[in-house]
Amino acid sequence: MKRALILRGDNLGDAVLFSGALKHFRRIYPNYHITLAVKKAVMPLFSRCPYIDDLIAYERLSYPKLHPATRRTLIDGVLHRLANIGEVLGKEGARLLRLVFGVQYDVLICPVRSVTPDLLWVVKNCKAQTKIGVSGCNQNYAEYDELIARAHFTQLVTISAEDAWEHELITNMKFINELGAHVSALEDVWPEVWLADRRQNCYASEKELFVPNEFVCLAPFSTSPVKEVQPDVLVRTIPRLFRDVVIVGSDRERSRVTPVILALREAGFGCLDLVGKTSIESLVQIVRRSNCLVSVDNFVLHIGIALRVQTRGIVGGGHWGRFHPWGDPERNIVLNCVMDCFYCNWHCKYGDYRCVSNLQESLVSALYK
Repeated sequence: MKRALILRGDNLGDAVLFSGALKHFRRIYPNYHITLAVKKAVMPLFSRCPYIDDLIAYERLSYPKLHPATRRTLIDGVLHRLANIGEVLGKEGARLLRLVFGVQYDVLICPVRSVTPDLLWVVKNCKAQTKIGVSGCNQNYAEYDELIARAHFTQLVTISAEDAWEHELITNMKFINELGAHVSALEDVWPEVWLADRRQNCYASEKELFVPNEFVCLAPFSTSPVKEVQPDVLVRTIPRLFRDVVIVGSDRERSRVTPVILALREAGFGCLDLVGKTSIESLVQIVRRSNCLVSVDNFVLHIGIALRVQTRGIVGGGHWGRFHPWGDPERNIVLNCVMDCFYCNWHCKYGDYRCVSNLQESLVSALYK
């Protein structure tokens, strides 16, 4: 049987937006054994996906876990001597290469716009007759075009400069159409979530307090703190129609949840703290059951929009258009300070990310009058 490897070595939000394209890859490669490689943290999103045959951790394919000094040398080697990567690996690295990249694929697919040197290293060293990627998005690396050339892609889907900030869903649609799909509407690549049972328990422990019948789900944290706002501003975005709030987040955010809880209680909301207490699948269930999701720019917001939940998203202009806004503009409201410096790729010329940090109280307060 022929084998295909799909590489998505990026983060949870990117993976959510990509999920709706997988059914088309299955249709394009109906008789292939399809392996999807994503980060360990992302794997739960795809563990029940019916369109793939195998799911592996991207970390198995990325740089060998060597001594930090050797790893730095390796990274420099990828950036400047990718064609002769074996010279900087040494015997141990070469052994790991043979172990990890021993599988022969017929086609390798890397549908990632913002590729990294690490990801291109994987593309370079995986054995595949055909290697398909994306070119033309050089926002993160000045040497992007050179790196792409050295990765030995056999086919590239080009993103023009005029389309640099087009939404990821549109890019996904263009990519699969280049491979033979016939997709014309965003609904055809709408993100999907695969769960075992919608009725299953939403909590990591039966001892957790029950979730109210009507509640707002609050996701106040982001992997990038510059995308967050002060708790009192966040609380003002919550619909006053509901009095109970369920807070969600990862375990690493446990130490930052107290100010959010205090702000909620001061505003008179009932509060259930589930930060760090749920799996990704349970978190998805909570978002699905909520009456409204209030969130900063994170993967939870993408999940809510994908599930067609009412959302209130605080989203800055750093990547405006590429990741937000999307969904139904009446159901999925975006809040920020509109500025003429959007599309800065989060290189804020002011240094304070004021498109988020200066969110006007009057704008937030007026939302639910």
